[in-house]
Amino acid sequence: DMGGTKGRTLTACVGAVFEEFNSAVDEFKGVTYDIMDVDQPDFDVDFLKFRQTVKSLDQRLGSLLSASFDDWDTMALRIKLFDNFEGLSERPIIQGELENKHKVLIKQYGDDLTVVEDQFYKNRDMVDECHYDAPIYNNLPPVAGAVYWARSARNRISEHMPKLLLYNHALKETPAEFGEVDNHYNRLMKLFEGYEHQRYAGWEATSVGIAKEKLKMRLLRRQEKSGLLKVNFDPALTRLLREVRFFLIFDIEVPPEARVIFDKAATYRHWVAQLDHIVTLYNRVLTELLPVEEPLLEDRIQKMDSALAPGLTELKWSKEERIPEFIENTMRVVSDVSGVVDILKGNLRSVSNTLSQWCKEPIVQRSRGAKPTPMEEFDLKHKERVGVKLMAIAEGGKEIHKFVKDSNEALKISKLATSWKSYVDFVSNVIIEGFVASIAVSLQAVCDIFDPEAIARNEMLPMFEVKMELAADKITFDPPFLAKPVTNPSLRLTVDNWLKDFFSTVTAMPRLDMNIGDYMYEIRSHFQMQCLLALVTELMDQTERECLEYRGTFLQHSFLWTESVDTMFEKWLATDAKYLIEGYDENEGMDFFQIMERIKVDIGRPVPKLEDFDKNILRFRQMKNDLSNLKTPVDINWLRLNSQPVKIKLVKFAQDWEQKYTTFLQSYTEARIKVVVDFINSKLAGLGGQSPVDDPENSKLLYATMTDIRDVKLSTNAIKKVFAPIRDLCQLLKKHKVVPEGLSDLEHAGAKWEDVIRLCFQEKEKILPLQSEEVLKIRNKIDNFAEELRAFCYEFRQKCPFASDNAISKEWDKSYETMNEYYRRIGEYRARAMEFNDLELLFDMQMSNYRELKECSEELVLLKNLWDGTVLVQTIFESWNEILWDKIDTDSLVTLARDILTQVKNMPKGVRAWALYRWLMEEAKNMSTVLPLVNDLHGETMRDRHWTKLMTVTQKTFDKGPEFCFKDLLDLRLHEFAEDVSEIVDQSVKEAKIDKKLKTIQSVWSKMPVSFDCANPDCPLLGELGEVLERLDGDSLEMMGMTSQGRFIEFCKPLVDEWSGKLRTIDSTLGVWQKVQGNWCRLEPIFMQSDDIRSQLPDDSKRFELMDNAFKDLMVDASNSTLIVDVCCAEGREDALRNICEGIDTCEKALNEYLEQKKKAFPRFYFVANQALLDILSNGNRPLKVDEYLGDMFDGVQKLDFSKAPDTGRIACGHWSKDTE
Repeated sequence: DMGGTKGRTLTACVGAVFEEFNSAVDEFKGVTYDIMDVDQPDFDVDFLKFRQTVKSLDQRLGSLLSASFDDWDTMALRIKLFDNFEGLSERPIIQGELENKHKVLIKQYGDDLTVVEDQFYKNRDMVDECHYDAPIYNNLPPVAGAVYWARSARNRISEHMPKLLLYNHALKETPAEFGEVDNHYNRLMKLFEGYEHQRYAGWEATSVGIAKEKLKMRLLRRQEKSGLLKVNFDPALTRLLREVRFFLIFDIEVPPEARVIFDKAATYRHWVAQLDHIVTLYNRVLTELLPVEEPLLEDRIQKMDSALAPGLTELKWSKEERIPEFIENTMRVVSDVSGVVDILKGNLRSVSNTLSQWCKEPIVQRSRGAKPTPMEEFDLKHKERVGVKLMAIAEGGKEIHKFVKDSNEALKISKLATSWKSYVDFVSNVIIEGFVASIAVSLQAVCDIFDPEAIARNEMLPMFEVKMELAADKITFDPPFLAKPVTNPSLRLTVDNWLKDFFSTVTAMPRLDMNIGDYMYEIRSHFQMQCLLALVTELMDQTERECLEYRGTFLQHSFLWTESVDTMFEKWLATDAKYLIEGYDENEGMDFFQIMERIKVDIGRPVPKLEDFDKNILRFRQMKNDLSNLKTPVDINWLRLNSQPVKIKLVKFAQDWEQKYTTFLQSYTEARIKVVVDFINSKLAGLGGQSPVDDPENSKLLYATMTDIRDVKLSTNAIKKVFAPIRDLCQLLKKHKVVPEGLSDLEHAGAKWEDVIRLCFQEKEKILPLQSEEVLKIRNKIDNFAEELRAFCYEFRQKCPFASDNAISKEWDKSYETMNEYYRRIGEYRARAMEFNDLELLFDMQMSNYRELKECSEELVLLKNLWDGTVLVQTIFESWNEILWDKIDTDSLVTLARDILTQVKNMPKGVRAWALYRWLMEEAKNMSTVLPLVNDLHGETMRDRHWTKLMTVTQKTFDKGPEFCFKDLLDLRLHEFAEDVSEIVDQSVKEAKIDKKLKTIQSVWSKMPVSFDCANPDCPLLGELGEVLERLDGDSLEMMGMTSQGRFIEFCKPLVDEWSGKLRTIDSTLGVWQKVQGNWCRLEPIFMQSDDIRSQLPDDSKRFELMDNAFKDLMVDASNSTLIVDVCCAEGREDALRNICEGIDTCEKALNEYLEQKKKAFPRFYFVANQALLDILSNGNRPLKVDEYLGDMFDGVQKLDFSKAPDTGRIACGHWSKDTE
């Protein structure tokens, strides 16, 4: 079998060669002659042929060898190929082919040696460092792994070398390349053997000794950060045991010490396993116990620590005889504690599991496809679920109490122990959280039922059906969201009852910490409960808002039932109403409506445009259709709203409104048709009957005929104008499927009217002579009436009350009687004028306009309005007269007077030439001028001196007592002295400001206290003066401002001068006083207590003693007063202070000259202040006092070391630098 990718083909070829060889042999064997006969000539021929065949087959075998060699690319396969041809290797042709391929094989082997060498050098560092990517097995220890890796590389190169040597011997001549490969091979073998020896020697030198030392380590150790335990079997020991195990497997001899340790490997493994179990139990106790549980097991934990203590402190792996006993004892103690912890934890888990059972299902449940149900039916099922839930919680509560009891018995602890009470509180909190989670499940279920997004996501149908009804002019829900009273069934009450049921489950389990009560308060105040309750309320509010919005689609038509159809329709008819005919040209000086009135044809009331009628009819019809097409019921979140009852009523209301428009339009149209047709028929009957020509003496018949002719003449075009609007009305009614009565009469009315016009002209020609005779008689009557009317108008203008006499005397009744009389007479004249106009119109005479009568009527109306305004103004003004001075509300009076003046100014122009109007305007202006002045005089700043000055200005006297009223002010005629009054008021305001400031200053400074520091009883000192001086500066500026006011301070000038002087005195006195006190405080210790100064400056010291006595006497005397004014303004005080100040200044000057001499004598004194220098000089015999200033005078010295005499400082044993060294 040749093998390789071409193995099948090559194998077949080898078989073919073999068969051909056998055939050649058989053929050669089958010759007929004796092959031993040397004289047989055929033998040479047959033998040559046989040899040629064999040679050919050798060549073919060589080719197959070469092809198979090239097909196989690994050393092992190629060597195997050489082994297959081992019996043929001596044949020349095949041997030549083998020699060629042997060179290739040597080169390949050399390349493999290079690869192995490169891999070794490449991975050696990683193997040495135990790198993650090192080419060794993970289950091998470092050194054994490195040895195994090196041996594997050595085996790889040594596997093929014997074969190569064998092939070399078979060849006639060893290839030159083999020597180089052989050297390379030998070098690598030495390299690998050296590496193995190096790693083993290094391990032997280090690991064995370290492992022996590690046996001296303690069995256990505690981790610093966590406090947990760990088995202290060092990794070095583990590595040693593993290394030795594999060394023995590799037949490598190990050191005796290592073999001794390895012989105990099973024992160590058993101990480590037991200790690991102990440590695991111990660590689990420490890690699983909660802070509240630790005090319960504190004693047991201490016992556990005591049992484990030898393993942490004494026992070592080398003390083999004590380890089993330690493990047995520790295992018993730790297992006992762990068992108690398991019980405690198990019971707590059982509590949690019980609580979790309550959270599995909510109380309120709805399946995805559930249809809306009545609220009462759902409540019945809800109550059943609540009962089941309460029973489950009651049973679970008993189990929880049993679990807690079992934990207590396992712990064997008193129930009164503080630690147990704390644990019970902890379990109570767990129960509270469990109840919260249980209630939260139900609350969340309610939220899911109410939430629009959850409803859409779960494809849920509404929960309840709510009817919308219209009652008492309101659209209500049944059931309502909130009923009145609240105890009646409602949606919110139902949901509130659900929520109460959720929380009532808490009462099914008594508290753990007491036998009575429950956890209701804690659960209701829980944040999660508050959030979910708020969410339920929000979703309820959202649904209610959306339901109200849906109700709004009906409420937008609320006028249909809240407004009266008749009232609203009448109001609409008056809006933008117009008559049927607009813009008609006048005929005979009369407009359309005058003509209709003259001929007694009722054209009807003005109405809105027909387009508006049409629009409103269509509007209500569309409204009716829209309401009819509204979808009902409608699903809004979790409610199904059935608005069918409201919908039916609203459709009926809309239909009523529509019929209101069409019915009115129908009656209105029928009425217009009737009056027009009746008028045409009456004129047709009048003109077609008896003619006045037939009865000339019958004047009534003449006047009746003339009336008919006049009516036809006036309304010829007007009646024709009426036909089109009426037809439009009929057309609109037809559009809305309403047929008015008289429609056929309207269609024939036009032709009849033409007949009437024709008859009118015919009759007029017949009666023309009779008409002319009657016109002459009427003209005489009209001329006489015009002359009478002119005389009346002259009388009207002379006798009517256009003057202001009656207004001034307030004889209003006379004016109204006169106006009423003339109003009656004007009415009589107007009636007679209308009669004459009718006759003129009747007989085609020129119309008289009677302009004088019209002007008199208009003037009378204006005069009446003017007198009404005059009486009203006088009445208002008179009503103010009795208002007492303290009760006058000038703001409202000024506003009213301004409005009156505006109304008078806005009166028609026709009245402005009349004397009465001018008088009224003057009265209104005067009042508008007086009231602001009264307002100013009513201010709080007016004093008696100002009222006296007002009397002088007005030259009138009055008593401003309790009875002083508004009329008394009017009697002063203040409008004539407006400027003078304003000046008086302005002066009063300024004087009031000055008086207020002055009183404030007087009040403050009269009570301004001054404090003294009496720490030194011999000499009290002035206290803090910051606030006093700040107030003094401000008030001094105020007083300076007052003195510059001139005449405005005349009323209080003495007081201003007095306090200005006092404040100046206080200012100057305090300035000197502070200076004296400051200097005295600085110099008194120097001149009175320093012997050095007193000896050096005897004269100045005596002078200072005098000043000191004077200052102390002054301070003692001043401290007897508590007010700053008394202290500073005392007679001679400022002068005394100035004398003391001068004396102290003289002493200070002498002192400064003395200090300058000291500084020149010791220049270091220049580095300290004068006060410090005085302190140094004053305490020359007190080293501790002087020591404080050494650091200021010397750079490198902080203070002296007086440790040997700390009280007196008489002995200094060193000094301290400023770095405290």
